[in-house]
Amino acid sequence: MTANLASYFQQTILWMILFSLLMFGIIIYLRIAASAVKNWVSVPGKVTTSRVSYESSADKTGGTPFVTYVYEVDGKIYKEGSISPGIFTLSDKTNAERVVARYPRGSVVTVYYNPKNPSQAVLEKNSQAQIGGIYGVLVLGNLLIPFAVFLFNTIFKR
Repeated sequence: MTANLASYFQQTILWMILFSLLMFGIIIYLRIAASAVKNWVSVPGKVTTSRVSYESSADKTGGTPFVTYVYEVDGKIYKEGSISPGIFTLSDKTNAERVVARYPRGSVVTVYYNPKNPSQAVLEKNSQAQIGGIYGVLVLGNLLIPFAVFLFNTIFKR
């Protein structure tokens, strides 16, 4: 029994370390993306699409904001859909609806674009909400890992 308990703790700690490394890697990526955006310049733009995309259309759960906008740099028109730096959109129905409400279709917005590559743009320079969400996933995931390892070992007894 003691060997099984030691094995359980070793597995739990290993999975917690691997999961934490993954989450910290994502946090570092988001911080680098947010840092790069700080030097981007702004131009006015216009929102062309503003809606919430739901995972389940029947009960409207798991909402993700979907906002596209157009802007002009040096006489060339660009179309983009990034709201904030990074590629992750951690959202729920309420947050997605709040984001969409900030950017109604047809509204004039400030667009921040990369002067070295004007096709890269965002509406918000801050990605703190994304980083905060990742910290939440990190904590919750590490709290659930011991239960997951226990269930896995119980179901697939060796």
